[in-house]
Amino acid sequence: METAYATDERLARSMMAYPELAVLVVGQLNGWIARRQSFTAYDVTQALRLAHPSVRIWHDEVRTVVHRRMHSVVAAHYYRQATMQLSTDSACCYLPMAR
Repeated sequence: METAYATDERLARSMMAYPELAVLVVGQLNGWIARRQSFTAYDVTQALRLAHPSVRIWHDEVRTVVHRRMHSVVAAHYYRQATMQLSTDSACCYLPMAR
Protein backbone atom coordinates (compact mmCIF):
# COMPACT_ATOMS: atom_id res chain seq x y z
CA MET A 1 0.00 0.00 0.00
CA GLU A 2 1.40 3.38 -0.92
CA THR A 3 1.55 5.87 1.92
CA ALA A 4 0.05 9.33 1.51
CA TYR A 5 2.01 11.71 3.73
CA ALA A 6 2.41 15.46 3.76
CA THR A 7 5.19 17.08 5.75
CA ASP A 8 4.56 19.41 8.65
CA GLU A 9 7.81 21.39 8.60
CA ARG A 10 7.15 23.06 11.96
CA LEU A 11 7.06 19.71 13.74
CA ALA A 12 9.37 17.78 11.39
CA ARG A 13 6.73 15.06 11.24
CA SER A 14 4.72 13.59 8.39
CA MET A 15 0.97 13.92 8.40
CA MET A 16 -0.92 10.74 7.58
CA ALA A 17 -3.93 10.65 5.26
CA TYR A 18 -7.22 9.95 7.07
CA PRO A 19 -7.97 6.56 5.43
CA GLU A 20 -4.55 5.22 6.39
CA LEU A 21 -4.95 6.55 9.93
CA ALA A 22 -8.34 4.82 10.19
CA VAL A 23 -6.69 1.48 9.34
CA LEU A 24 -4.14 1.99 12.13
CA VAL A 25 -6.83 2.99 14.63
CA VAL A 26 -8.96 -0.06 13.85
CA GLY A 27 -5.88 -2.28 14.19
CA GLN A 28 -5.22 -0.83 17.66
CA LEU A 29 -8.86 -1.27 18.64
CA ASN A 30 -8.97 -4.86 17.47
CA GLY A 31 -5.98 -5.71 19.65
CA TRP A 32 -7.43 -4.03 22.74
CA ILE A 33 -10.84 -5.63 22.17
CA ALA A 34 -9.27 -9.09 21.72
CA ARG A 35 -7.45 -8.62 25.06
CA ARG A 36 -10.66 -7.25 26.63
CA GLN A 37 -8.94 -4.07 27.82
CA SER A 38 -10.63 -0.86 28.91
CA PHE A 39 -9.59 2.29 27.04
CA THR A 40 -10.46 5.79 25.90
CA ALA A 41 -9.93 7.34 22.48
CA TYR A 42 -7.02 9.27 23.98
CA ASP A 43 -5.38 6.00 25.02
CA VAL A 44 -5.57 4.92 21.37
CA THR A 45 -4.10 8.26 20.25
CA GLN A 46 -1.20 7.92 22.70
CA ALA A 47 -0.49 4.33 21.61
CA LEU A 48 -0.41 5.37 17.95
CA ARG A 49 1.84 8.34 18.69
CA LEU A 50 4.29 6.04 20.48
CA ALA A 51 4.21 3.51 17.65
CA HIS A 52 4.62 6.17 14.93
CA PRO A 53 6.76 8.99 16.38
CA SER A 54 7.59 10.51 12.99
CA VAL A 55 3.92 10.91 12.05
CA ARG A 56 1.59 13.68 13.25
CA ILE A 57 -1.42 11.89 14.78
CA TRP A 58 -4.41 14.20 15.38
CA HIS A 59 -6.50 13.16 18.38
CA ASP A 60 -9.73 14.56 16.87
CA GLU A 61 -9.37 12.22 13.90
CA VAL A 62 -8.50 9.20 16.07
CA ARG A 63 -11.45 9.92 18.38
CA THR A 64 -13.85 10.03 15.42
CA VAL A 65 -12.70 6.61 14.17
CA VAL A 66 -12.77 5.11 17.69
CA HIS A 67 -16.34 6.26 18.38
CA ARG A 68 -17.59 5.10 14.97
CA ARG A 69 -16.00 1.66 15.34
CA MET A 70 -17.03 1.21 18.95
CA HIS A 71 -20.65 2.11 18.20
CA SER A 72 -21.19 -1.35 16.68
CA VAL A 73 -19.09 -3.10 19.36
CA VAL A 74 -21.21 -1.51 22.10
CA ALA A 75 -24.42 -2.33 20.20
CA ALA A 76 -23.32 -5.99 20.08
CA HIS A 77 -22.89 -5.91 23.90
CA TYR A 78 -19.18 -6.72 23.84
CA TYR A 79 -18.31 -3.38 25.46
CA ARG A 80 -20.16 -0.64 27.27
CA GLN A 81 -19.54 3.10 27.42
CA ALA A 82 -18.96 5.00 30.62
CA THR A 83 -18.16 8.64 31.21
CA MET A 84 -14.88 9.14 33.00
CA GLN A 85 -14.49 12.45 34.84
CA LEU A 86 -11.07 14.04 34.41
CA SER A 87 -9.73 17.07 36.28
CA THR A 88 -10.91 19.58 33.66
CA ASP A 89 -13.05 17.52 31.30
CA SER A 90 -14.65 14.14 30.78
CA ALA A 91 -13.90 11.25 28.45
CA CYS A 92 -15.79 8.31 27.06
CA CYS A 93 -14.28 5.11 28.42
CA TYR A 94 -14.96 1.74 26.79
CA LEU A 95 -15.25 -1.18 29.22
CA PRO A 96 -15.57 -4.87 28.31
CA MET A 97 -18.85 -6.48 29.29
CA ALA A 98 -18.78 -9.37 31.74
CA ARG A 99 -19.06 -12.72 30.07
